[in-house]
Amino acid sequence: MLPKFLKPILKTAEEIPPTKYHSPIFITGCMRSGTTFLVDKLSTHPQLFKIGVELNKVWQEIGGTETTTRCEYNDGSEASAYHTYQMTRYITDFISEGKSIKRHMMRWVNKRNKQTGRVFYDWDQIIPVSKSPHLINKVLYVDKLFPKAKFIFIIRDIYSYSSSLKIHFDNDYNKRKKLSFQTNEHGACWSRITEDNVPSNLNGFPCYPHDFSTIPSMWIRLNKVGLESLQKVDRDRYLVICYEDLIQNQEQLFKEIFAFLNLNTKFIKVEESIAKRKVDLINTTFKGNPLTKWKKELTSEEKKIIDRVIENEKNDYEYVIDKLRDLKA
Repeated sequence: MLPKFLKPILKTAEEIPPTKYHSPIFITGCMRSGTTFLVDKLSTHPQLFKIGVELNKVWQEIGGTETTTRCEYNDGSEASAYHTYQMTRYITDFISEGKSIKRHMMRWVNKRNKQTGRVFYDWDQIIPVSKSPHLINKVLYVDKLFPKAKFIFIIRDIYSYSSSLKIHFDNDYNKRKKLSFQTNEHGACWSRITEDNVPSNLNGFPCYPHDFSTIPSMWIRLNKVGLESLQKVDRDRYLVICYEDLIQNQEQLFKEIFAFLNLNTKFIKVEESIAKRKVDLINTTFKGNPLTKWKKELTSEEKKIIDRVIENEKNDYEYVIDKLRDLKA
């Protein structure tokens, strides 16, 4: 047995000292609303480390919630410490792997080719950041697993969103014959499955590409359930932002985001530099101004359909617009 005076020198104490780690940040919003663009720019900060792409299969396999074929609403009532442990271990392992030479090289190549992220991070001050549109209807579940986590919720105008998602879904259908169903379950996101594998329980539900109205209708449903969920989260732990500000007012918006995240003050100058650096949106379905190109890409009939959906679901649409006005950065 080692003498006591040698234990601190050789670091052989029976218990290692405890370390407090930062809670994760989750970015969500409807598909095609700028979540990828946002997380990529945030990950240029030395503290903000992007965890994977969207972790949909991870949430499905070890996180305890459905995020792939059937993306169901989850109110957190069945959240458990077991799933907190599994997701925490995954995030911890991902960060540990991120310190490897291989991952440094991967980030170097990515930064060189795509001009996103960074190579080196402050590992002692690291904060994991995860983005997924498929968490938009699972905010309360995620909040139960990570009660100190912060959320950034992004909303895009219903017309430009509809145009972008239509093209995204069209590409998916043309390449993979994938259909996107709108079920009648409360708060459910898209059920997406290939045309030759549609189960009988989806028969009769509207889907795209056959029914364009599902796209604006799901904008209303998902933004409403996301905003309703956020109302049950501590007000200092969520931030609501506009896609349009992400495109037009990047500097001011990122200043507000960094103020909300309350990062280490030694990186103030870095934050100012990130905010000032204008980055063009590159994750887009087609060329042109992302704020106005919908006017050309949507047919006159599709615009009328959006108008009808808004009128038919007026109360829910106005709820989203009112909450966005009241809560946005």
